[in-house]
Amino acid sequence: MKKVIALLLSFLIFGAVLSSCGREDLTEEQVIEIVGPLVQKSYEVNDIFFGAGLPHEEDRSEEDDTQYDVAPVRYLTVISDKYNSVSSLKEAALEVYTESYMESVFERIFNGVATENGEIIEYPRYYESLAENLKIRAGVEEESIVAGRKYDVTTLKITSQTDEYVFFTLESFIDGEPEMTVDLSIKDEGNGWRLDSPTY
Repeated sequence: MKKVIALLLSFLIFGAVLSSCGREDLTEEQVIEIVGPLVQKSYEVNDIFFGAGLPHEEDRSEEDDTQYDVAPVRYLTVISDKYNSVSSLKEAALEVYTESYMESVFERIFNGVATENGEIIEYPRYYESLAENLKIRAGVEEESIVAGRKYDVTTLKITSQTDEYVFFTLESFIDGEPEMTVDLSIKDEGNGWRLDSPTY
């Protein structure tokens, strides 16, 4: 009997130690402080990756390479002091979103979509030319899926949280008019919190 009691006590102590190792739940005020800047940064990232894209030249430079220029696909040189390479776009995105969320996005945006036979279904939105110029596929603004949704972070309501994740809702607006309640989440990446779901 003593052995059983001792065993139970050891399990209780072990459980207490494990529970003490987890972080304390964040308050809604703390989550708002985290989410506010991330949501603001996400507007620009969303527009670059899913919206009208970066500003660019109107005509293709003849001296540049034409890696993906196959009619009717055209690529134009991006005009931006802030973003001049694929790596600069990835860095900006990973300051806002988690690596796991952006993995498939990067694949599509920078490599395109192809069948198992190698037939290209969708050409990359951006790529770096052999002349080291950042290129954008002409006409991407017509494919925009960014609806101009904005969020009021003061409406944030936590629905659940774990050691790594916080799940919450936010009220969204389009053109200043209430649109819908959106379920979002953030994840602790070890070097800070990042959005783990899209805000567009």
